[in-house]
Order: sequence, then structure tokens, then C-alpha cells
Amino acid sequence: MRLKRILEKLVTSQAPHIMQPGWDKGKDEITALQFLVRKLADNGVLVLVMKIPASIQAAAEVYVKDTVNLYARLYRILSQSLFPSLSKLDIYYADDRTPPVVVMIGDATPIFSVMAGYIIPYIAIRQATGVINELELIGLMDVVLGELEAGDLPQMVYREVRANAVDVLKSLLRAQVEHVSLTWFDKPILNTKDLISPLKKRQTGMLKPPPPPPPSLPQQQAKIKYDLETLPEDEQPQTPTERMFRTDIQLPRGEKNNSKQGGRKPPVPPLPFKDD
Repeated sequence: MRLKRILEKLVTSQAPHIMQPGWDKGKDEITALQFLVRKLADNGVLVLVMKIPASIQAAAEVYVKDTVNLYARLYRILSQSLFPSLSKLDIYYADDRTPPVVVMIGDATPIFSVMAGYIIPYIAIRQATGVINELELIGLMDVVLGELEAGDLPQMVYREVRANAVDVLKSLLRAQVEHVSLTWFDKPILNTKDLISPLKKRQTGMLKPPPPPPPSLPQQQAKIKYDLETLPEDEQPQTPTERMFRTDIQLPRGEKNNSKQGGRKPPVPPLPFKDD
């Protein structure tokens, strides 16, 4: 399985302690993959997978880059306010096959943890329903910022960070590519009222309606698992190890990767040139 090969190579090079003897005991293939992705996020490596609808195949690379840049912008919004000394971010294609698998490597590990544990599964589930609800997104970011212990930010700064992040989430929900979540919620927030803020009056005095009911917890889990089980595999030969994690995705001006001058260091140390 292509995704399994990618994850195992990432773990071997970036966080070998994850795959201790017996790490996959009692786990089926999908659960084992989700475990590796979540643990990689806790070690500064975020893995993104996107499906490309037939309608945008001709410009797939453009749409993928647009989506990846949105994730990078979200990372920047959070890191600049909460972890200003940990802003390094590098982004690479895992290989040259489809659907695209993108690897983000950054210093602000807690941000990758909340992206894997909350944001990406939320985006994958809500994009499929076509729901974009301001109150729910604000609630999601309150959960995320709570996990990042952002409560000590000045109130105005907190609100600005949250508002900027919500804008990015809206753009992610409108993205032309289909988000595939490789992880499940750290907490089942869409099965509770955690994201449903109390009804607030608009300036006009009208009440803003609550978002429509989310899918049930079993439906959410079934979608995430189904998306992974049915992830398409192209028929191209697998990418040789020495060519993996080498194709850089450039960020827009003002969102440059913070590698040292004099050349970018590859995010993955050289691996044995042995293909499995």
C-alpha cells in the first residue's frame, strides 16, 4: 500500500521510536495507519492527502498548491502568535504519484497536533456536507486555542487570531480538492454541543440560527475509514526512495519557508536506497 510505505519511511527517518516492537498489535490496517499519522504529527510531521475531482484534473497542481498554502497560512497564524520562535516550515510532495500526499515539517509541533486531532477531520467531514457555519467554526477554534493554551493572550489578540483562522477554515471548506482525513478527532467534538455556541443576537436583534445537526458519531467514523479504504492508487511504478520527499512546494511571497540561507536542507535524512 503506497500510503503505508510513505508513512513507514517518514517514521523511520523522523521518529523511529514510534514503531516500537508490538506497536501495531491489535490494530487493523486502517487503525495502524491512523496511529502512525497521529504520532507523526506529535513529532512535527503533518501528512496531508487530497483527492482530485475529475473536473479539475487539468489544473490539479494549482489547486493542490492553493490548498496546501491555506494549511501553511493557518500554521503561520497560530505559530506567529503562540510560538514566534518556532516558525520554521517546509512542505514537500511525498512522491510523484496520485492522489497527492503532502508532507509538512515544522518546529511548532503542538500546532500540527491540533491540526491532525481536530482541524483536518473536521474539514473532511464538513466539506462533504457542504456546511460552512460561522458559529461552529468559532467554536472549533476555541477548542483548538484551548488545546494550545492560548487563554493568556490579550483578548483583542485572541479574537484576531481566531477570526483569521476561521477565515482560512472557510477557504479550506470551499477548496476544490477533496480533503481526506488520515486521523480521527482527539475528542468527538462534532458529536457534542462543544462547537455550538449559544445563540447570539445580531446587531439587528435577529437571532442567528444554529448549524444543522452534524452526522452521527458512527457516520463520521465510517466516512473517515471509508475514505482511507477507498483511497485510489494510480498504476504508475512506485517512486524510488531517493526521489521521495524531494519535490518542494513553494509558499507565496511573505510565507517563505524558514530554511537557512545557502540552500534548503531536505526534511528527511538520506534513506537506504532500497524499495519495498
